[in-house]
Amino acid sequence: AHCVEWADLIGLPPCPVVGWSIGGQFALALAARCPARVTSVGVAAGHAPLDELPDGWGSLSDETRAYVESLRRDPIAGVEATRVRCGWFEDWESVFEPNWATDGEQPESVNPDDRLKEHDEILQPLREQVREAARQGTAGVIADSIASWLPWEFSLSEVARPVHLWWGDGDALVPRADTKCLADGIQGSTLTILPGEGHLFPVTHWRQMLDALA
Repeated sequence: AHCVEWADLIGLPPCPVVGWSIGGQFALALAARCPARVTSVGVAAGHAPLDELPDGWGSLSDETRAYVESLRRDPIAGVEATRVRCGWFEDWESVFEPNWATDGEQPESVNPDDRLKEHDEILQPLREQVREAARQGTAGVIADSIASWLPWEFSLSEVARPVHLWWGDGDALVPRADTKCLADGIQGSTLTILPGEGHLFPVTHWRQMLDALA
């Protein structure tokens, strides 16, 4: 609803919508609920809805499963638990430490996102982006996290606009199963798998993504 209000306010005509990571959920929701405002959808490194993901609940750790079950019983009471889980956002500098996506564990090979961050022309804009988001506090990331774990309130089958999905097979944050679920659940979607790319691939593939949605 807020996206539609904003589009009306600035006189934005129907257009492509892109969602990166958790943002993919909101891009798909807009296409499902307000299809007249969307011409096509791009989802980069997006998660699938837990309730449509095969063995989604079974793939959760005991701690995460207990958290999600509690959150779904009482989302308001779950805000504080979510704040704790999102505590990393208060220390946003940690995102740029090596092996951040693998909780500090050294992978067998260099994470592709860490390779990207070795380039100053990529690292500095990323730092500015995250710093600006963190400057506004943690309320936004908490709300996004809660929305991602609650039922999505629409089915992937309801998305009736052209959808292009991108996923890097070196992504340490989004499993292949999520990408497959999105591709299988969204009729007529186009999936592009980027070999050796991580979660930050839109930084270097943005132009190709926009061209695909034009």
